[in-house]
Amino acid sequence: MPLGCCKDIDSMLAKFWWESNDERRKIHWMSWKKLSKAKIDGGMGFRGMEDFNKALLGKHCWRLVTGEWSLLEKIFRSRYYPNGNFRTAKKGYQPSYAWRSILSALDLVDKGGLWKIGNGRKVRIWKESWMPDLKIIEFKGDNCPLSEDARVAELIDVDTKQWKRGLIFSCFDRHVAKQIINIPLSFRLSHDLLIWNWEKDGDYSVRSAYHLLCDEKARFQPGPSCPQRRKLWKEIWRAPGGGILTTLVHEDPLGIQLFCTLLWKFWAGRNAVIFNGWQMDPTRLALDAMNFVHEFNEANPSRNRRVLVSQAISDPPRSTSLNSMFVDAGCCNSGHTVWGLVLRNMNGETTFSACKREDITAEPLLAEALGVRWALQVATDQ
Repeated sequence: MPLGCCKDIDSMLAKFWWESNDERRKIHWMSWKKLSKAKIDGGMGFRGMEDFNKALLGKHCWRLVTGEWSLLEKIFRSRYYPNGNFRTAKKGYQPSYAWRSILSALDLVDKGGLWKIGNGRKVRIWKESWMPDLKIIEFKGDNCPLSEDARVAELIDVDTKQWKRGLIFSCFDRHVAKQIINIPLSFRLSHDLLIWNWEKDGDYSVRSAYHLLCDEKARFQPGPSCPQRRKLWKEIWRAPGGGILTTLVHEDPLGIQLFCTLLWKFWAGRNAVIFNGWQMDPTRLALDAMNFVHEFNEANPSRNRRVLVSQAISDPPRSTSLNSMFVDAGCCNSGHTVWGLVLRNMNGETTFSACKREDITAEPLLAEALGVRWALQVATDQ
């Protein structure tokens, strides 16, 4: 729909809820913009037609990006991008209104889409979104042996089905490099798949796309410094037992490190906005703070830190009477994930045991899944 039509619909909806008409106009106690906010943010959850219309157009974009060789895609391909693809297409000469409308929502697909790495042949390292916490990775230039148009496949060892750790740590910051290594790879190295990062099933939905647009608009709008928030800040320090933040210092040293660094980064970002007019992404500032704390702790290791030594117990008398397999995973605060495996026969006797450690940080569910995969591979080899 045209922008003017969207505004007219919003106006009619506002008049309906306030019972206004041509003869009388009631007081609007709250602006329509605030009413359109989500209920969790203090609004009524009404849909703003401009963003809702763009979310609907994003559905067509998603189908064109993921559903290659559909009838609609074939028509647009023959007319607007015969030698390319939809994501790199231009408006062209005398474009139709439908094409211009769909193309206007392509940036929404770029913001919410995420490449699920298979063999890495389709995904460009520096120009595609393929890491959950980073949209685009900063190009290192002369410090990296990879070209600016390099693919993710160049970071994968095809023989071992593992990431090339040495190359990754030489091309990326330590924090980014660890995030890359934490991405699990399939043994089959299947094709790369574009998924919608805002839904669990990876499929595009108008609801999540609409909320993504609202979040993008609210990201660079600083909240008010209201008296209630200043009062809350004072009450935090007056809490019993020396205060919440004082307790945090003694119970979680890493937490207070990150807390102070976040305040410093946000303060620097606030100064950049006020004095230089630069719009700083809060997510980027938070990641910079995490990277700063991690590099500081790596450069100043604690003397009391325990180092886990990887070992594997392998002895097995091979038995054909295998009856049960026990697998467990553990995630360490030091950035390691460990797995343990025990095989027992029908008599309950241990026939094989092993353990493994990798320098990755994984969520508990993912760690358990990787442990089962490793255990099945070990059992197959035995």
